[in-house]
Amino acid sequence: MAAFSHGWIWWAAAGLFFLLGLLIWFSPIVLTTQMKKINLDDDLEVHIKALYGIVRLKWHMPVLEWTNRGIKVRTEKDNMEGHGEQEEKMDAARVLSMTNRLKMIVAQVEGAASLITKVLQKVKVEEWRWITEVGTGDAMWTAMCTGMLWSVKTTAIGVASQLVQLVASPVIDVQPAYNRTCLVSEWKLAARMRLGQAGIAGIRLISGMRKLKAGTAGLQRVLPKT
Repeated sequence: MAAFSHGWIWWAAAGLFFLLGLLIWFSPIVLTTQMKKINLDDDLEVHIKALYGIVRLKWHMPVLEWTNRGIKVRTEKDNMEGHGEQEEKMDAARVLSMTNRLKMIVAQVEGAASLITKVLQKVKVEEWRWITEVGTGDAMWTAMCTGMLWSVKTTAIGVASQLVQLVASPVIDVQPAYNRTCLVSEWKLAARMRLGQAGIAGIRLISGMRKLKAGTAGLQRVLPKT
């Protein structure tokens, strides 16, 4: 009788862990980005929720200042460890270095491009709103800019529809302002994917990086120095 009692406890524990694993696997990662641009003023917020809201991350970029040497960015972030602020400068050399480093990682990690494509196909975009108002002070140039922005947006929507799942139809609009000079834009995007799928993709990417032909020396060349 005692052996049956202990066995029942182990079976119950195994079932509980299995159920917990399923809940974690199917739990969504929800990403929400909101951006507002009013002429030279920019404001960007990124929210990430996981494990049914237990894990919450927030990244806020309230200041994007153009300087003679590049862009000065001040960011704020909130996570499980608390609130933090950081300020950094982005010049042309640093942007070029980051771009080249990313290209090297993608080129050297076997199957990285196809892996990214497969991961994006699991992403469900539930909301995409992109509204822009543009004006140059001249009717002809305003009309040309309006047409160009429409072309950019429709192209972006077309490319995105091939990479991710658009659950809801994107809302896009370009409004010409013929009587003033302005560039006002509002962007909101909400997307989600399963935590289990994101975890498998991360494991595959890390495994691919460990198999770089150049070994540890290669990783040190492509990864940022700390």
